[in-house]
Amino acid sequence: MALHVHWWLLGCHVVSFIACITIHSTSTLPPDLPTPSPPSSAHSWNLFGRPGDGYYTSVEVGTPSQKFNVLVDTGSSNFAIAAVMQKELDSYFEAKNSSSFVDLEKEVEVGYTQGSWSGRLGKDVVLFPALQAGTTPYLMDLVLITSSHNFYVNNSQWQGIVGLAFPVLAKPQGAVQPWIDEVILRDNLTNAFTLELCGPSREAGPSSHYGRLTLGSGSGSCSPVAVSCPIRRKWFYEVVVTALSLQGKEVSIPCIKFNTDKTIVDSGTSNLRLPPEVFKAVMKELKLQASGGMNPPLPEGFWSGNEEACWPESSKVEVFLSHCG
Repeated sequence: MALHVHWWLLGCHVVSFIACITIHSTSTLPPDLPTPSPPSSAHSWNLFGRPGDGYYTSVEVGTPSQKFNVLVDTGSSNFAIAAVMQKELDSYFEAKNSSSFVDLEKEVEVGYTQGSWSGRLGKDVVLFPALQAGTTPYLMDLVLITSSHNFYVNNSQWQGIVGLAFPVLAKPQGAVQPWIDEVILRDNLTNAFTLELCGPSREAGPSSHYGRLTLGSGSGSCSPVAVSCPIRRKWFYEVVVTALSLQGKEVSIPCIKFNTDKTIVDSGTSNLRLPPEVFKAVMKELKLQASGGMNPPLPEGFWSGNEEACWPESSKVEVFLSHCG
């Protein structure tokens, strides 16, 4: 999820995003996309999800511990957990049952490009049991979510959010230490993390997605071709897109148009969002390419989002992004 509100590599998180897809220049043909293997004794996933609902990991909060799942989000910096029952949830954190909870008596509001929540700042013992690092329970800043709007997702199986972006995005500003910064500091870890969002496995089918979050130094498990990209400014993980091609043909748009007002890598959403001018150019090129190769032709309602269309299994539609640097 992206907050309403580009980092240099010096003195910042070093981060690797591995999505089992490849971001590459438009002059290079893409490699075959790897498919994640099912969990094994040598490798187990610690991120799970469903198509469109994001990836979550398990967390234990309070004393005695209460168990939940939280959305892993590179587009924000707060750690927050549901503290009242909502119609989309099957559980919530009960602070009154935790002997270690500390109420900091500060109200917090966070809004995203879609959805928002508000609640009360506090501290409690937090443990992420599925991570190889960060498994020591520490007293951490957290927000108890008491009201929300379009934040939770029905049947998504997560009840909160852990933000992995920079401290400047954490609310209230200057009063909160993000969870990832706290763990890296206390466990003396390399200031880096790897986030693998690997999608479905052949064995589990398309309805279950898998991934892995590794703190500190560590290698990925999906084994895609590694591509580095500089980050412009330490708030979101903002990158610069220089070109976009459809079936090998570049969309004729100046670089600055792609990045107005910013381009970020956001694990809390499953959408490729484009500025209006870029979106119109992409749609125009898609319609042009589809007009000569689709049989039967796509209905006009497809382009306005009012009708669905399916392609034969043998067809391939590709969109590749190119980055500066």
